This record gives sequence, C-alpha cells and structure tokens, in this order.
Amino acid sequence: MNFTLEKIATELNKANILWGLGGSKLLDCYHLIESVNDIDILIVESDIKQAENIFSIITTEQKAISKEPFATKHFRTYTHARTSIDVMAGFQIHHPKGLYTMEFDRLSLTDSTYINDTYIPLSSLEDWYILYTLIPRKQYKADLIEAHWKKYGIQHPYLITRSLKKSLPSPLRTRLQTILLQHS
Repeated sequence: MNFTLEKIATELNKANILWGLGGSKLLDCYHLIESVNDIDILIVESDIKQAENIFSIITTEQKAISKEPFATKHFRTYTHARTSIDVMAGFQIHHPKGLYTMEFDRLSLTDSTYINDTYIPLSSLEDWYILYTLIPRKQYKADLIEAHWKKYGIQHPYLITRSLKKSLPSPLRTRLQTILLQHS
C-alpha cells in the first residue's frame, strides 16, 4: 500500500495538485487503527481534471459506486498494485437536516508525513471526525479521533468552527460545540 501511495504522491506533487490523504490511511498515520483496506485521496475541485488525467496514466480505473447518503461531486475508484484508491473532490453527504459539504482547501492540510523522501499531505482529523460521524456505521472511527483529542488535544479548532457554519444535524452541532468548549 505504501508503494502505491508513494507513486500517487510523487505524481500529484509533481503536478502541484492540492491534495490530502484521508480515511483509514490517515488514521493509520496517527496510529489510531491497525488495518487499512484502501487509500482515500481528497483533491481540491479546481484540480480534479488534472488529477484524473494522472490517475488514468498510473492506475486502472474501476467502477465507482456512489450510494446514499453520499453526494460527492467527483468520485472515482482506481487500483494500483492491488491497492484500491478512492479519489474525491467536493465531498458531500446527506444527513437528516440537509447536505453537508466538506470545505477542502490549504487549511484542510494540517500535517504531513513522508514515504521515503516523498511528501504526503494529511487532511485534518477535525474534518474526518465530522465525516465519520455523518457516514453510516463509521461512528467508531469518530470515537477513535475523539479519544485521540482527549489525550493530545485538538490541534486545529478553527476547522471545527468553520464547519459549524455549514449544514449539520443538531446532535453533531451540539457535540462539536461541546468539544470546542472542552478543549479551549
């Protein structure tokens, strides 16, 4: 899996594409989980066409199946060296009170790691906490992030604050406000 991520990162970085690692592989970077099944890549919407061109050269596209409650604007699935890669831009998810759209920009990239000498930008735990709370059957991953915050604190509260300006279900909004108060 690291071989695949290094290859993708090399090409996206060379093209100056704004991207970030997310999902389970992100949680793995923080040692929050032991098993990773695929790689999730977030791309800024303005770079998605260029990124898709790169992926079409270095990977094999698979049939991408987007199901409710997901409403992501650009969603593709690829494989490389038997590793599945989900590529997303304009991540959106329906919830009982409306549609949440994740804001992905330079502020969303809050950390980084390296594979050999290849730079891997990491999207924020704050954004993924919200996504995992909204994604059915992924609350346990949000709980892992919250446990991490209890131990180390929230590093980027401004990302939660900006998400509170968006459409969120009331219980999540209340939970986020409580988390901000606990860590202020």
